[in-house]
Amino acid sequence: GKYGKIDSEARVREFLDVIDFADPDLPTERPAISIPGQLVGLSSDGSFLYLLGSSGLAYSADWSNQKEALFACTYDGVGAYQVTSLALPKTWPRPVRVDKGNVFLGRAAADEKGTHSIESWSLSDTGRFVFNASAAVKDPASEIVCFGGLLALQGSLGGVAMFDASDP
Repeated sequence: GKYGKIDSEARVREFLDVIDFADPDLPTERPAISIPGQLVGLSSDGSFLYLLGSSGLAYSADWSNQKEALFACTYDGVGAYQVTSLALPKTWPRPVRVDKGNVFLGRAAADEKGTHSIESWSLSDTGRFVFNASAAVKDPASEIVCFGGLLALQGSLGGVAMFDASDP
């Protein structure tokens, strides 16, 4: 086309830069490591990274085949290693918020007769995402924000819904 052919082997790569503050008087910069997506959260103890990325090809001209997922990866100071993933819904919007080890996912209805919801997920001791609960919301969530023990959803039509985030 007008801008030239895009190589099917083209890859978009994300990197994590880490500064270790174990010794606050002498912070240590670690080498950047490749990660499978955009950093969206950490576990409470910092042992897990939560990343949003593509679970299919890194690039495809057919965007309808792209499958996005939330990845839970361990980090050992040298590299990140994928433990599990959670496929994101195909419907938009689908915001994700990680707060204190809890994953909150907005799920828009597939059609006008469906129900929009907010879902709560967590990572089990066996390294799998576990569904905790869901609640129906009036509008599809476009943004999820946590304030202490409060979870706030901004609806696509401007409404706001509030939930108790301390009991996901």
